[in-house]
Amino acid sequence: MKFTIAKVVNLLKINLPDIFNNHSQIELLLNEKKETFTIFELEGTEAFEFALCTGAAYLIQKYGYFLVRAIKLFSHRNYQLTSSRFRIDYKTKELLSIKNSPIDFITKNPELILKSKKIILLGFIGVSNLEDNVYESLINKGLNPEDYLLFKIDLNSTECLEGLFEYIVCKYFNKIGYFTENQVPWGYHGRPDIAAYKHPIFNILSEFIVPSFIQNLCLLKIIKKIESQRFPKIYYSDYEVLIGEVKTLQHSTQIEKYLGNHQLYPKNIDWKFADYGYEIVPDKKSPNKDYIGLINFSSDTLNIFKPQKNPFQNLIEKEGDYKWFENYIKGLLLYNFTLDELKSKFDKNKITKDIFIEILKHNSINDILSLL
Repeated sequence: MKFTIAKVVNLLKINLPDIFNNHSQIELLLNEKKETFTIFELEGTEAFEFALCTGAAYLIQKYGYFLVRAIKLFSHRNYQLTSSRFRIDYKTKELLSIKNSPIDFITKNPELILKSKKIILLGFIGVSNLEDNVYESLINKGLNPEDYLLFKIDLNSTECLEGLFEYIVCKYFNKIGYFTENQVPWGYHGRPDIAAYKHPIFNILSEFIVPSFIQNLCLLKIIKKIESQRFPKIYYSDYEVLIGEVKTLQHSTQIEKYLGNHQLYPKNIDWKFADYGYEIVPDKKSPNKDYIGLINFSSDTLNIFKPQKNPFQNLIEKEGDYKWFENYIKGLLLYNFTLDELKSKFDKNKITKDIFIEILKHNSINDILSLL
């Protein structure tokens, strides 16, 4: 499927009309050539979520600032903290710092979620490091680059748009009552691109004053910085997990591996607790199997082919993941605090990896929410 800027604009306007309803044009001089680009204006928190999910760059510095990998707490479905996010003394296991955390970013740059942002859609062929050119062009035009995000689209490849499709699909599942993420902790043999959840722990969140649009789990990490609203009253009696994998260059995915099909993947199965699995392939016409759902974008409109329940599901594994997921949500909320704040709030001289996990396991969600 060939993508143009016009097609990306249509995808956003058709599938997310409440968010992408305000677009215009901007003329910039790039590489000594005057060009016109489409821009969308988003409310600050929506822009923050867009940047986290898609890899769009904040133009707060010449070469851009990227948030896309700053949301991971665990890489796998265990209690091993992500090494790329935490600086750890491996002799004492003490956490020395949290690297590039979203809450630090917002604390240093509060206007980034308090002010709306304009997203520039820039198509390119060949050279992709265009952030500095756009940054300088905005300054030369008398505009403040800090008011802008840059979303680049490789016009010779659709692979760079996989994050955009993850974002759109997550927004769809949010609308029908699921909490979502597109940096999914999983296993050692790969991971799904998105996951959507229902879990009774969200019933407790709905009793607190938290933002009504918090349905992407990445935003739980900055909840302390977002203007509060009453969370919509919800009730989930069961734990439900949907997973999906996005492909734009091919029609086949590895979703059966993540569902737990041992016949196809005899040595590479990490988990098999998911309830449902989806392939997200923009131009695929129909599902291959009744237990694999499909999400495509025929005529730029998201279409859903719902699957039957995962036939490989292991309910004992799902029971174990139910408890892990509770602790995972508590860990995301703890991201709202600095290490010094964690020491003070939990009366610790230092925070080691083991102490951090102990805090998750031995404090209720109510305990942690009360500290926010």
